[in-house]
Amino acid sequence: MDKLKAAVQTQIDHIQMKTGKSLAELSAMVKDSGFSQHGQIREYLIRELGWGNGDANALVHAVLQTDGTRSAEAKGLTAETVLDEIYTGPGRRLRPIHDRLLAEIVSFGEFDTLPKKELRQPAAQETVRHDRAGHQHACRSWS
Repeated sequence: MDKLKAAVQTQIDHIQMKTGKSLAELSAMVKDSGFSQHGQIREYLIRELGWGNGDANALVHAVLQTDGTRSAEAKGLTAETVLDEIYTGPGRRLRPIHDRLLAEIVSFGEFDTLPKKELRQPAAQETVRHDRAGHQHACRSWS
């Protein structure tokens, strides 16, 4: 878990360097947005600052002082119960694929898993520009 905390801190440090704002200033900006739920704040940061999901998500966790597990734990959910809920109905046929993939990933070394019950719906199609001049792809943006 120490490696995870160090990686998150590195990302927060990078965000502060990139924006020129301290964590306290960024926290005040989030508070002033009027949003209180994780997803709302994340989408606000993505929309208003043009950030990617990773930076926005990391900042929300830092500002709200969460790690992605407390909400599930507060509801009495474990990773296994969250996965059971995700893979119900027609999706249950995908659970063996998930389990096999996770077993392969574990062979690479130590890591943490945080399954999310929430699924994101596709947003309107957007044009994404790459670094190469004139090179564009139309893709789905997931929000």
